[in-house]
Amino acid sequence: GTKSNDPPATPDAPHAARVAMRESARAAGNVTVTPAVFAAARAMTAMVTAAPSMFMVAPKGMDTEYISLSMASLRQSSMFTGIFAAELLVKNAVIPRKDRPKALLHIRKEIEKGHQAYIICPLVEESELSDEENVTDYSEKLAESFRGIATVGSLHGRMKEKEKQEIMDRFLRKEIDILVSTTVVEVGVDVPNATVMMVENAERFGLATLHQLRGRVGRGADQSYCIFVQGKRSETASERLEILKRSNDGFEIAAADLRMRGPGELFGELQSGELTFRLGDIYNDYGILKDAKALLDARTSQPDPGEGPAGRRGVIL
Repeated sequence: GTKSNDPPATPDAPHAARVAMRESARAAGNVTVTPAVFAAARAMTAMVTAAPSMFMVAPKGMDTEYISLSMASLRQSSMFTGIFAAELLVKNAVIPRKDRPKALLHIRKEIEKGHQAYIICPLVEESELSDEENVTDYSEKLAESFRGIATVGSLHGRMKEKEKQEIMDRFLRKEIDILVSTTVVEVGVDVPNATVMMVENAERFGLATLHQLRGRVGRGADQSYCIFVQGKRSETASERLEILKRSNDGFEIAAADLRMRGPGELFGELQSGELTFRLGDIYNDYGILKDAKALLDARTSQPDPGEGPAGRRGVIL
């Protein structure tokens, strides 16, 4: 559940709290913290897969400033490490298809408590080229097996925008107990009463997508659950799902995703694959590259006296 981190309602308390936050972050890694950054960091840690660095602009009403958020600095800051200690982490499970009845029984128990659930399928309708689960057939079968127990709705990207919004509004109003959907609910959906996210053919999706789908639950005060149903088994798929099973940390998942998929191209269109250099390796030589960057920063922090009266900055390696 969302706990309030607001300071006591005394005149100087808000300012004192802001100062304490900034000093804590600076001590950890020279990070400038504003209320906007604080909210963003909370969202990054709790819901989404964090990128190695983020750049943000303070919104209207605040002093406009560009802020660089170092992932390492954020994680090390005492300001963030204890912020979610009182919250209930989503409990994760990876199961084979044969255990699906047990998962559906768990969903039924949650519905009997007054909660709701998502079930994600990779396909909209049946395909001759794939035996993966699809929203159309799955929702029909589920509606039959849950008749008199729960109301089942379906959602996918082929629906018109108005129709999709109507379905989501009904789910938010608790008129739908189980929403069978494609990944259109991956972001921008906030239903605190939903406590179960079940993903069929979980091996079909990437780590970032699965982590964001998991972020659709755990938004209320009750314990939430994420169930990854693995259809086809492979070493790579099992490794990815094991990462999600053991960790809810978006930073750790992003780092694992980088190791497994590779960073892709810096200036091209590929978003995965090995990034090769003539010299060095971004994984094995990370320490050396970090030292080189520190040396470069130290050299460029001083004007080069040989570059004219203006002192253009330069570096000699």
